[in-house]
Amino acid sequence: MKLWWSRKEQTYQEFLKSDKWKRFRQKVKKRDGFMCRVCGSTYKLIVHHVGYEQGWTNMHNCTTLCTSCHKIFHISKGEKVEL
Repeated sequence: MKLWWSRKEQTYQEFLKSDKWKRFRQKVKKRDGFMCRVCGSTYKLIVHHVGYEQGWTNMHNCTTLCTSCHKIFHISKGEKVEL
């Protein structure tokens, strides 16, 4: 997937390494109280994209999950996940 707004075309994986993503995910974690929205854990938090149609930096398109709940989410979708 390529960013439509980027001067330099950027893949999703490249975007996840960018300063823009680092700043954005801190905003999402802060909004969510620095805790997993599923179980309330404050350990090993990640920001999960609910979907990709609304863009990579849409606050309504992201949620904070702990790594355990994130894995459970992807397993429930039938995706392969490293355990």
